[in-house]
Amino acid sequence: MKKVLLLFFIIIYSSFAQQKEYNLYLSTNGNDQFDGKYPVINIKKNQGPFKTFNRVKEEINSICKNENNILINIILKGGIYYIGNTFIIDNELTENKNVTIVFKSYKNEIVRISGGIIVSGFSDITDKNILNRLNPEVRKKVKVCNLKQYNISDYGNPPHRFDVLYKGKFMSVSRYPDKGWLNIDDVPQNGDSLYNKGDHKVIRNGKFAGKHYGRFCYSDPRPNKWINTKDIWMHGYWVWDWKDDFQLIDRIDTNKKEIYPAKPFHHYGFEKGQRYYYFNILEELDKPGEWFFDKANELLYFYPPQNIANGDIMLSTLNKPMFVIDKCNNVKFEKIIFECSKVRVIDIISGNNNIVAGCTIRSIGADTAIVIRGGTNNGVISCDIYDVGATGIAINGGDKIALTPGNNFAINNHITRFANKIRAFSAAIYLRGVGNIASHNKIHNAPFSGMKYYGNDHIM
Repeated sequence: MKKVLLLFFIIIYSSFAQQKEYNLYLSTNGNDQFDGKYPVINIKKNQGPFKTFNRVKEEINSICKNENNILINIILKGGIYYIGNTFIIDNELTENKNVTIVFKSYKNEIVRISGGIIVSGFSDITDKNILNRLNPEVRKKVKVCNLKQYNISDYGNPPHRFDVLYKGKFMSVSRYPDKGWLNIDDVPQNGDSLYNKGDHKVIRNGKFAGKHYGRFCYSDPRPNKWINTKDIWMHGYWVWDWKDDFQLIDRIDTNKKEIYPAKPFHHYGFEKGQRYYYFNILEELDKPGEWFFDKANELLYFYPPQNIANGDIMLSTLNKPMFVIDKCNNVKFEKIIFECSKVRVIDIISGNNNIVAGCTIRSIGADTAIVIRGGTNNGVISCDIYDVGATGIAINGGDKIALTPGNNFAINNHITRFANKIRAFSAAIYLRGVGNIASHNKIHNAPFSGMKYYGNDHIM
């Protein structure tokens, strides 16, 4: 295996030999007024690393405009880099230039590129109305933070709402039950409006599967204790065990024990006996590591597992890809940690020989971690991918008419704890198209598929 990987890298990097080489340095302690050509700061000579990706992009543009046949190394010194906008490399930048761009860490220092923000200022709860809704045993343990100070423009709705990370680990939104599922007690077949006619090909419980009039019944009396049901959500397999979805609650009739889901309803309807749970409920905030978000007042309530130190808590806020490689060639990422984003980290659109190697991708929301959409010889190799809301690596490529292989690949990766939000049809590796490769990957700990594929002539 090691010989195979060594040969692989020899083939990839042999193209660098004849290229003119540029090194651009980036540091969290850098300055965009520096020249970016040196890893160490020399203020008198205005030498030292850049501070922002925007400044790096400007320098890449300048080099590519004036040079051909070049290798540009983007060398990041250790630290956490917070990225708020997509870094785009497209064919206008590299077209017919024979450009290779490599993002890598400086002397193997730990480099983290984050799509989140650090939040602080958690304090004790003083609002008596809030305290009275909490379990008496946790009232002094739950803390609150006002998020208005961070000017977050869009919090999103589940499953695309932010995540809360404590010391780099996902925390759980308050839910009921704490583990496992409840079951729909019944789906009344009467009402003012028929919102879903059901699947006419399948009869379940004496009716078309999924047929409903905008409500269903519950048997567990727990919702009767909840004071405010605004922004309480449900996650469930509402009709079929192969399709889960998220549903906001409009109101709860505690006398009739009926849930009125908010429009738009889940596509397939609701069915007696199907499983679900409730989440984002203040009264259920009773375990260390749980949180609740009051969206109307922009207040985050959190029960920390331990004391909160500066920098301990991060919210994933980036709702666009960190890096987009658009129809260009020879862009590489090496030994970098990508973390804490609501959506995908790297989006490779066509092009050739774009590689993600030896990286860690973690704490990603309801999206695929790395996406390859076409092109040839693009791939992910020897990466660790974990704590992902949907798919780990999605690969497409090849020509279905001519049966030309894409040769895009996922090789020697470790992918675990994926599909933890969008459970159904989210795989560790998803192959589409013609002639793509998934080889020597370790896959475990997920609720649905390890591998999914469509198309033909793939190698697994």
